[in-house]
Amino acid sequence: MILALMLTGALMQGAALPEPVRIVREIQVAIDRDGGQSLERAWQLTLASRPRQPQAMLAVASYARARYRYERADSLYRLLDARGTEVGLVWRAMAQVGMAQWRALGSESARADSLFGEARATAQRADSPLVEAEAVLGLAQLRQRSHGVKAGRALLDAWWALLERPSAQDSAQRLCVIGAIDEQLGDTTGRHRIEAGAENAERLRLWRVAGNCRLSLAQSAERRGYFVGAGIQARMALAHFARIRYDVGTALASQWYGYVLVQTNVFANARVLLEQAIIAARVTRFESVEAWAHSGLAELHLALGDVGQARQHASLAAISHAARNDRWGVANSRRFEADALQASGDLPSAIGRYAEAYDAYVAAGLPLNALPALSARASAQMRLGQLDSAERTMATAASLGRTNEGARNEQTVLRAGVAMRRGQLGVADSLLRTTTTSREWRRADLRLAAITVAAREAQVALRRDRAAMADSALGAITNALDQWRRYPMNKGITASMAQLRNNWGGLADVYPDLVAQLAGRGRNAVAFDFIEHIRARDIVERSLRAAAQLRDTSAAARALRPERDAAPIVTLTELQRVLAADEAYVSFMLGLDESATTAIVVTRDSVVSRALPGRRALLPDIQVFAQLAVAGTEAIAPSKRLGTALLAPIFSAVPASVTRFTVSPDGELNRIPFDALRLPDGRFAVERATISTAPSATAWLALRTIASASGDRLIAFGNPRYPVSRPTRNARNVSLRAPAAVPFDGITLARLPFSGDEARRVARYGVHSTLLLAGEASEDALQGMDWRRVAVLHVAAHALVDPESQTGTALALTPSGTSDGFMSPGEVAQLDLHGPLVVLSACRSSGGQVLGGEGLRGLTAPFLEAGARAVVATHWSIGDRSVVPFIDRFYAAMATGLRVDDALRQAKLAAIRDGVSIADWGSYSIIGDGSMRVPLSQPLLSPIAWLRSARPSLRDATAR
Repeated sequence: MILALMLTGALMQGAALPEPVRIVREIQVAIDRDGGQSLERAWQLTLASRPRQPQAMLAVASYARARYRYERADSLYRLLDARGTEVGLVWRAMAQVGMAQWRALGSESARADSLFGEARATAQRADSPLVEAEAVLGLAQLRQRSHGVKAGRALLDAWWALLERPSAQDSAQRLCVIGAIDEQLGDTTGRHRIEAGAENAERLRLWRVAGNCRLSLAQSAERRGYFVGAGIQARMALAHFARIRYDVGTALASQWYGYVLVQTNVFANARVLLEQAIIAARVTRFESVEAWAHSGLAELHLALGDVGQARQHASLAAISHAARNDRWGVANSRRFEADALQASGDLPSAIGRYAEAYDAYVAAGLPLNALPALSARASAQMRLGQLDSAERTMATAASLGRTNEGARNEQTVLRAGVAMRRGQLGVADSLLRTTTTSREWRRADLRLAAITVAAREAQVALRRDRAAMADSALGAITNALDQWRRYPMNKGITASMAQLRNNWGGLADVYPDLVAQLAGRGRNAVAFDFIEHIRARDIVERSLRAAAQLRDTSAAARALRPERDAAPIVTLTELQRVLAADEAYVSFMLGLDESATTAIVVTRDSVVSRALPGRRALLPDIQVFAQLAVAGTEAIAPSKRLGTALLAPIFSAVPASVTRFTVSPDGELNRIPFDALRLPDGRFAVERATISTAPSATAWLALRTIASASGDRLIAFGNPRYPVSRPTRNARNVSLRAPAAVPFDGITLARLPFSGDEARRVARYGVHSTLLLAGEASEDALQGMDWRRVAVLHVAAHALVDPESQTGTALALTPSGTSDGFMSPGEVAQLDLHGPLVVLSACRSSGGQVLGGEGLRGLTAPFLEAGARAVVATHWSIGDRSVVPFIDRFYAAMATGLRVDDALRQAKLAAIRDGVSIADWGSYSIIGDGSMRVPLSQPLLSPIAWLRSARPSLRDATAR
């Protein structure tokens, strides 16, 4: 980024100022001092009484421009411009400068350049060097962007020569601007001139100049890699601009400060600043800053794994950069957009965006900056089997000239990947061993680049049956995963945030192949241990991402819970020791690209693995099954294909006496309610066994050790009071909101009257119950609850779950006080639960964003992180009325003393027997420890009326 346009022009001169320049300066000083309202009123009265007076026209236009009422300003500027010969050329020149200044902020930079040029020529004809200086200064800083810093420097020299008697104020500004350009041209003393200019401006209380100087120092520090110093300078600039309510400066300083905080991993504060920059930029129409703030938010959300938000911001940035012909900006935003597409699994679209990023980098004269985009494009092409295309992309990267060692290693690893996929294992092995990172992992250097090579070498070694070599590489990978997992406990949360920018997910396509290769060779214990290390790392990363979004560092540290997350990894032997005779644990690793899906089935007495179809084969049926189920229709054929592919091999691998299964899904398998799938004989899986899910074996056993809630209280929320229309948080102007900054503003939610009936029925089963309905079913009530004696939390409400973004996910309760009612995953994770059962009777409450092996990053994981022992949640939308009988059956079964998983199965079997739609019973699943029992009591009145209404019926018009 370059220095901001200092569009205030030359400051008060030592020589007598021409009247137009003096008037503009007076307006600016008055605005900086007190907003200038009184001065504006005086000039407005003058203009009303003497509408053709040039002094009043220029003053009112200047005030309107300074307050961002650009159309009003332009109408007066144009009148002055048209009356140039009548009122004098100096007035015309100043009008042209005014019209140019605000256009230079947005996409009309070409028109601004033309107007500055016209103003300069007009001032020369009027023989007014000080007015010409106004035009030249604006032209200099505009052309610094479009023609390069040397062109800007030449014009700044011309500006200085036009000042007859420069003042100390002029000198301060010149020191900053010239110092910044000199430093960019390689003069290391330029920074000292900027510092001198900043100190002079601050001594003279020239806050606009001082703010721009401090911003130049921030950019200087960033170029030298001193991000802490850059943050200090950007914060000072922001304070200077805020002092005089200068929105243009506030926009730029907020964007820059936010960018610096992203680089230093202070994500929560960075997001606030970048969103603030967008709002200020929209007020002032500073389109360049808005575009770069969107780019910053795209980079931030990529680090946090929120690919939906990253893609949205990157797309907005690219559009804005393209409109202003900012090729560097286009290149960066297209690369971020491609990264988001690749993370979401849309490889073909990612390949196209990477190509656009490369073209933009080349057009901007920055071909070496395109290397990451080219490498990522080649990797995506390789994953799709486009090996010839991948080789051409790598050849393009090699043709760019000299690169650093890291880039050369990356290209070598990619070439090795292509060779391996072609079956040229010897070539792949030789290429990998030529990299410096191959030696590093052998020396226990556990950086990402070294571990990437270790993973590739393990792939080759397994295929060549070189067990010792494979074990050595796998040991390095698991050590790295474990070190990363324990990093928050050993180094603290601030240092741990840096791990989010290391892109550990970049190995997600390698892990399934390694697991499949190990299992295929009968090495099930090693494969199981490897999966557990991956899952453990994913769980900590999810916690870290949630903590990264909290501005309160104490709350962030609590959300991370390093002692829990760094618990020892469970071994296969330890897992078998705790399994009952009728239990089995199934660990899935979803096969990506050409890899098979691996299922490791563990019972007390046996361990077997099964190779199953990969993601490409399974995904179409997963999508169709869920789409039809939510509409009340069972997709029988896809259901049977999924059951045959995923469950039949597992059931056949264990004795019929094994009737309880805990499944640890992976990727999109998290979207499947396993017990609602059909088996080859036509039965539902729930008719064969009780099935619950868990994040990992380590997490599952940890949940089993959580002490059951010491109390017997049941808390039931129902029928929250949703406003007909939620007001936006910026009532002054909706368009000023930063996109996605407040994702639920203006949303309208349907009332759920039967959710109140459900909560009442549930409350009847509590030994001691608290029923919270309507206005009492609020976010404040949930957050303020004393959880020490709560055994069951039941929430019947709306859930908003965005499959692409954590930002769009929330539990919707009644707004109250300062709470908007939308309880985010991060806020849920802050609850201090003590082992209760949580039932989320809301639409898609078990859904969310799928990233690698993390599972679904929706609402269930945060409740488990908050201390729940098990969560019952839904896979798709449920009817407001039609699910109430099913929930009643579930609680009635638990009240007899059944385990939670057995009670849910009994309710499902009853629903199947009565012909209830799969949409109502199939949606519910258990995540966590299904073996828990909760203290409930049988109500005095039986639920006969509700059970009768459980007969087959049309789906509800209202869904939760």
